[in-house]
Amino acid sequence: MASSPRSCKVYFPCWRCRSAPSNLANVMPWRTGSLGVIVGMLSMLSRTCRSAFRALSDECKRKPCEAFKAFRDNGAETISSLLSSQSTQEAMEILVESLIKPFARSMCQCPKLIDATMTCFQKYDGLYFEMAEMDRTMFDAAISQIDWTSLKKAAKVFMAEAWCGEGADGADCVDEMGKAYHVMAQFIDNTMAGEDVCMSGVRFAGKMTRYMQAITDFTSMDNFVDAYLDMEKAAMCDSECAEEVARGFYSCCAKSAMETVSKKSNQKALIRAVKSIMPLISEDQAMPNIKKLMKVMNPEKFCGKKIDVYKRMNDECEAMEA
Repeated sequence: MASSPRSCKVYFPCWRCRSAPSNLANVMPWRTGSLGVIVGMLSMLSRTCRSAFRALSDECKRKPCEAFKAFRDNGAETISSLLSSQSTQEAMEILVESLIKPFARSMCQCPKLIDATMTCFQKYDGLYFEMAEMDRTMFDAAISQIDWTSLKKAAKVFMAEAWCGEGADGADCVDEMGKAYHVMAQFIDNTMAGEDVCMSGVRFAGKMTRYMQAITDFTSMDNFVDAYLDMEKAAMCDSECAEEVARGFYSCCAKSAMETVSKKSNQKALIRAVKSIMPLISEDQAMPNIKKLMKVMNPEKFCGKKIDVYKRMNDECEAMEA
């Protein structure tokens, strides 16, 4: 495989094929055995899958290979740093900078990566089932049940539209998304430390406990949705803490992202996608109330008139857009 220039271009389009056979051990610090594993995995990719990625623009078709090379070069150090991190915030900083933000920027630049990836599953014609000597009937039945058009649209909304571009204030929205993750990590650290402050779950421990119980002792989807919304209202809408919480996670980018996700057309796509997937998870489980869950995407209305910080921040963003 490695000695064929054509094969190299097919599987590793961002490598220079002529150099791969002669200095493979130097190119791959994990030695040639790892390349054998990777090539073995890639041989199970379908022809349709490879064609979908080859059809992308030159910049976008390089993204998977760039991601692999980044993990090859920095993966061990990143994992080591995560394992030695002393707090959730420290671990989140590593994840945001090494994984979340690079992934988000790739999706913003190349949303068709989502189409290509889903094509790999939707139209799988690779060698896995043949190599594993498995019947693919159940796989094909499951794949045919999924509403792929809606799933692709929903995935693009969350992964390649909501946090792309700049906010009304000129902020980079991927950076703003990273800040939101840091706030979440701060909440976790403060909660675990038992600190009864605004940026902590201690102040709404009862609501959080109910939410966790709704997950572990799952009785109904409605109970789960209600517990989640109660917890979010306690976190976001407390009269003494709403200002600090909002200034921590809410921004013009967050406003735009939430508006994008909660658009009626995008909600419909998400509902259709979830509806097609739910029977694969549980035949007797009801659909989650997506429209009810989406209430949290409009903090101004979700928290009500008594909490005006979200309205003030929305007005600020809209004034900058004008």
